[in-house]
Amino acid sequence: MESYALDWLARLGSRALSLSLVGFVLVNGAALAALFITRDRTLVNRWTGHLLAANLVLAGAGLGVPLLAGSTSHHRSSAHCAADDAVG
Repeated sequence: MESYALDWLARLGSRALSLSLVGFVLVNGAALAALFITRDRTLVNRWTGHLLAANLVLAGAGLGVPLLAGSTSHHRSSAHCAADDAVG
């Protein structure tokens, strides 16, 4: 059961990183495309805050979820090893 949970956490972290990277490329690609198509410099001023917020959310999810998943799996496996050492 524990190995299933650890595998699931590893997949979750990997999936979150992948989706965040794809989202980052799509959001910033769309912004660059809109800028080059419209040639409207005021677009930059209007959307910078929104793009920054989207990038921060994507970066937080892309880095935070795998980091938490990895620390949880490390904590569980360390506790499991300590329990095995105490028994064995």
